[in-house]
Amino acid sequence: MPIGYEGYAKLNGKSGLCTGASVPRTRVRLDSAAGYGADWVEGIQTPRNYDWDTFDGSLTFEVTQEILSEVITWMDYTNGRNTSRPIEIHSRFDSEQSFPECYWNSISLSASEGSLAECNIGFVAIDGPKEYVAKDDFINNRTGVTSAADFKLLNPLNSNVNSDPVPFWKTSISNAWSTAGTGKVEPISWTLTLNQDVQKIFTCGYSSITKAPDYIGIGQITGELQVEMLILNDTITISDDINGSVTIGSTTINLGNMKLESHTDDVQSDMVPVSLVYSIFG
Repeated sequence: MPIGYEGYAKLNGKSGLCTGASVPRTRVRLDSAAGYGADWVEGIQTPRNYDWDTFDGSLTFEVTQEILSEVITWMDYTNGRNTSRPIEIHSRFDSEQSFPECYWNSISLSASEGSLAECNIGFVAIDGPKEYVAKDDFINNRTGVTSAADFKLLNPLNSNVNSDPVPFWKTSISNAWSTAGTGKVEPISWTLTLNQDVQKIFTCGYSSITKAPDYIGIGQITGELQVEMLILNDTITISDDINGSVTIGSTTINLGNMKLESHTDDVQSDMVPVSLVYSIFG
């Protein structure tokens, strides 16, 4: 479901410049192997039942300072990652899908030359709309959202500060690699990715309707930083163990205890960047 200027999404009440979203509603079917091909059925009276609906999806949006602050709070290792946030998706004019209790299972922040900083969030929603009405016609959808109060974004965008959304050139990777000489080490793209396991836990017990999860289990978190860089008249030492940080606009994310996972330095047939991948443990 592509979302551009005709729609938007909200994370904990903060609106985002959403470029894509997907939240499929899946009805888990419980089939009876004994219910098919029989002239008579004793016990179960239908060949299928339905279990609890699942609403697991993703959001992709261009990064503004306001929504970046919300994302960083949500992915905080000690206090944020095991808490839920409400998500709203407005895919058409005056249409809304609300998911009041969501837990993230992946967060990716990235930027590359000639683009804007972007964020992708994969989430597990505990509940969602059982019915959805796609409102209005094509012409009104093209009108989009005209109320700045509803959109809750800075007006106008950017306003000479280049922070809403944040361009690639206003991001940086800390100088975590030792250098020698008078040249430069220039990152041309980077991606910071966090993943965690989110498990829905159901307990046995009679219910007259399909039963919601009783517990949510949040598992181990893993992190990875990928960087592509150009080395300009310089020499760098690629270390196995480093500390570093990623800065997006006015916000810095500190990354500690990173271990080298892989590096690539191809034969120079053209201006070929060095590619590094670090696992994050702190």
